[in-house]
Amino acid sequence: LAQGFFVSIEVRFVWSAHPWTMAKVCIFSAEAYSRRSFAPLVEAFECQLIPEACSPSTAPLCRGCDVACLFISDDCTRDVVKIFKECGVKLIAMRCHQADRVDREACAEFGIPIVNVPK
Repeated sequence: LAQGFFVSIEVRFVWSAHPWTMAKVCIFSAEAYSRRSFAPLVEAFECQLIPEACSPSTAPLCRGCDVACLFISDDCTRDVVKIFKECGVKLIAMRCHQADRVDREACAEFGIPIVNVPK
């Protein structure tokens, strides 16, 4: 439950600058065994649970969502970040503290901030 709780706190903090909107969150790698941990996030925001890992072929599934919530095994290369930007994603929320698979330069270039759970 901790991952979902901390991601929920991070998204709430960043989203507090936009109190007039309800964030729509796309959660990738939402395997059945891990869905219980998303309870705080699902209770706080409108969520779309996608069991597949994020990749260039699945990234377009987040169209219309404000936040892409990723796990350590999800792909967040430049191609994915570009797709996120085209789909309207405004924030990448990592539910792990490692973000070595996230192209931070592309995120900066496309203006998409990254938050993650604390270490």
